[in-house]
Amino acid sequence: MRLNPHHLASHQRIRTRGAVWFLTGAFCFVLAACGFALRAPGPESHRVNPGTYSIDICRGSCSSRDPETLLADGRLVLEASAYTSSVLPAKARDYFEEWVLLLLGAVAKDRPNACFVLNRLRSGEGSYAGIEKVGLTLWEPHRADSVRVALYQSPDASYYAILRPTDGELRGRGHSYGYADAAVNGPQDSVYAHRIGPPDRSICIRAAEAEAAALEAGRHPPRP
Repeated sequence: MRLNPHHLASHQRIRTRGAVWFLTGAFCFVLAACGFALRAPGPESHRVNPGTYSIDICRGSCSSRDPETLLADGRLVLEASAYTSSVLPAKARDYFEEWVLLLLGAVAKDRPNACFVLNRLRSGEGSYAGIEKVGLTLWEPHRADSVRVALYQSPDASYYAILRPTDGELRGRGHSYGYADAAVNGPQDSVYAHRIGPPDRSICIRAAEAEAAALEAGRHPPRP
C-alpha cells in the first residue's frame, strides 16, 4: 500500500502533554499485540556498549552503502542512563516537546536514554525509515541477544529497529508499522550501526536547534 502522504510531510503537531498520556495506554496495548511489549531493563542491556553510532538503514544489504538501497543514514546515540528533557537547552527542549512529543512522552515516558539524527535519502519505499529527522527516544532490551530502539512514532504509525550487538557494531532489522490509512506493505529493512565514539548528546541537540531555526524562518520569511 502507498504511504500516507500525511506521514511524508511535516510531523503532526501535538500541543499538549495530556494528549500524549491519553494515547500512551493505547500505544502500549497495540505494541504488545505486535510482540513489542515494553520490558524492564535487565542484565542483557549491558551487552550493548553505550556510545555514538553511525547508522545506515537499507532496503537489502547495508554492506556496500549502495545509493540504490540506502534509505536513511545518520547518528544514533545510546546512553547508559536516562535523563529528562529539562536538562536540555531551551530551543532543543522546546523542539522535542512540541514536534516529537510522542517519541518523548509515549515511548520514552519522559525518560529518554537515546537520541538520533537521520537523513531520509529515499521515500516511497514502503518504509518509515528516516521520516523523523531528530528525536529523543528509548533503547531497551528486546531479547537476551538484542535491543530495540524507536525511531518514529505518530498516532497511527511507528518505526522500530531491533539490533544485535557484535564487536562494537549493531546489526538487525527495521520494522515499519501502520494502521488504517498509514498501513505499509513493504519488507523489513536492514540496519547497520558501528560505534564511532562515546555518547555525544550534543549531536541531537544541535540538529534539533537547526530544525527549530528552520521552522521559525518558515514562519517569518525575510522581507524582499
